[in-house]
Amino acid sequence: MDAPPEDPDLPLERQRARIRLRGGRSIEGELRWIAPAGRRRTADCLNDPLTHVVVHDGDYVSFVAKAHIAYAEEL
Repeated sequence: MDAPPEDPDLPLERQRARIRLRGGRSIEGELRWIAPAGRRRTADCLNDPLTHVVVHDGDYVSFVAKAHIAYAEEL
């Protein structure tokens, strides 16, 4: 799906990553999340209680279910 426009007022964290899915496919792009104070690491994003992560790649966005992630690698 097309990426929504960014809001410059949000405290957005960014990290380039490669997400390897349990089925063997990889998704590479930028993880973006709004991090509360003291929870700005990529591991905090992945361990958040939400059921998915959002991976941005140019004009496209992938919503990845955390249950399908084998591992994530920071780039």
